[in-house]
Order: sequence, then C-alpha cells, then structure tokens
Amino acid sequence: MVEDVAWAMGVAAPEVDSPQGNSDGILAVARMHERGSAQDEVLFSYEDIPKAFCVFREGLFANPDVMVRVGPVVGKVTDTCAVIMVEVESTCDLVVNLARVHTGDPSHITPGPWPLAVANEPHGDDDAGGGWTVEPPLAAHGLESLSFVAKGSMSVSHSVEGKRPHTFVFEGLFPNTGYIVFLSNVCEDDVKRRIARFRTLPSVVEALRIVVVSDHRPPLRAVGAANPWQQLHRIACEGPEINVVLHVGAVFDCIAASDEAYKYLTDLRSFTKGARKDMERRARDNFRNCYWDAWGRHEPLRKVLAEVGSHLPIFAPPLDVALLRPVE
Repeated sequence: MVEDVAWAMGVAAPEVDSPQGNSDGILAVARMHERGSAQDEVLFSYEDIPKAFCVFREGLFANPDVMVRVGPVVGKVTDTCAVIMVEVESTCDLVVNLARVHTGDPSHITPGPWPLAVANEPHGDDDAGGGWTVEPPLAAHGLESLSFVAKGSMSVSHSVEGKRPHTFVFEGLFPNTGYIVFLSNVCEDDVKRRIARFRTLPSVVEALRIVVVSDHRPPLRAVGAANPWQQLHRIACEGPEINVVLHVGAVFDCIAASDEAYKYLTDLRSFTKGARKDMERRARDNFRNCYWDAWGRHEPLRKVLAEVGSHLPIFAPPLDVALLRPVE
C-alpha cells in the first residue's frame, strides 16, 4: 500500500509502456497540443468551465453513480509536468480536466523565481508614479476571480478501477503558470467540490518555499480553527506561495488498521490457500481504508493536499534495530 501511495503522489512512479501496465494504477499521460485558432485567446470565467466548447471540448459533466474517495491530490510538479492522483469508489471512465489560469502571454514570462510583488502600470494622474502590489498565492484566489484560456487546457479520460489510486501525468505545461483541476464523470457534488490547483515551477528555479509536515492523527474531538491542517491552509493563502510540501514519517494514522490487520494475518499458514488470499485481502483493505479516512474524509487535510503546493512523501517509519532478524 505504501508503494501505491508513493507512486500516486509522483514518487518512484513505475515506467509503463501503456496505461494497462499496472493493476493498481494508471499512468495517464497528457501532452499539450498547440492550437492556432482565435478561440485560444478568448478569456473564460469560472461560470464558463462547465459549458462545452469553452475551456474544455465537453465541458464538465456528472455521473450520479460514481463518488470520489480520495483526491484530486497534487503530486510532483515541475516546470512543464504535473502528477494528479484520484481514487473513485467504483470502476468508471474518469475524466481529469486541467484549466490554465490566464496570466498573459506565456512567452513573456520571465524564467526566474516567483516575484514577491509586481509593479503596477500607471493609470491617470492619480497613479502617475505607479506602485507595487503584492502578488497573492494561487491558493488565496477565489475561483470566481480567475480567468481561463483554452490554449494549454486539456482533458484526459481513462478507465480506472474502483478503490485503487490512479495517477494522471500531464506534460507540456507552461512554466510558472497556474492550473485548476476539475473532475468529470463523477457525482455532481464531487464535480463542484473536488477541485485542486497548482502552479508550475519557473523554467529556472533559484529558490523554493518548502513546508515539512509529519504524521497525521485524527482529533478525538472537533478542534475548529486549531486544526493544524486548517492552519497550514490559512498560511498558504496569506502567502508567500508554498511550492512543495514534504510529508515525513507516517502520512496517515495506521495504528488501528495494523491492529485489525494482525487479527487476519495471525496463524495464516494454518488456513487453506483460498482462505489465506481472502484474509490477506481484508488486511490490505484495512490499510487502504486507513489512508482513505485521512486523505478523503478529513476535510482540512483534503484541502491541503489539493490546494497547497505539490506533495512529496518521505516515508520514514519508526525502526527498532533490535527487532530485525539476523541474516542467515
């Protein structure tokens, strides 16, 4: 399961020749295709996103029979590539849509670090001297305040298995550009609520803003604004922009799942082959439900995984050397 999640977040992703190369996930690669029509320069609002032939050819459409378990989670992001992980409840043809946020002509983007502030253009006598304005991070923008363009936006559809993490790899993105992730062919509530966002790195990276977090323990009672994931999201919205979130130690609380799995795996060899397979499946499902409970149902954590930088796990479980078996 750990390997599944690491791959889903863009770390040590297996190399496959086709989307059918792995049973626990799909590597869906989308490459941006240049289009030369005048439609590319038209600006669209958030209200236009669901409409067909605006930002996306088919717009956004819902399927009441499919619910999202986890995601979208923003994994590894480079200057031209991004990994998005999604897990749904049942098998379906999942559509992941990437809408490029309008930032002007991408050919004029300076290939350098992110600016903390940008100069205002003078407008009239009252603003003859120009000035400076703080550039808010992407997480701080309301979707209604953003404009989108069709050029550089894309949709990818693949058949995915239910209750398994699947990754979609988007290539050919514009550097230093914001993107919003929308899902199609899932239930209406998930189409509207399960939205992610990220900004690609500049072509030349001179600095990174990194946040390191460790462990996740579900609170025993409601903690409101004191929730650390909610506080991290607030920090990300107040700026400056967070580029990478490193997860060290346990990414989710698996103590209860380990205790439950132990019951299924005790004296496993005393059972028949068919019974062993069934008990192994139940133990494995316990761990999968453990990460689903944290990443899919804990709302503040879900929003951080979807809206605050790119997420990279560094698995470092506690290790007691004395418990290691000697090499025979």
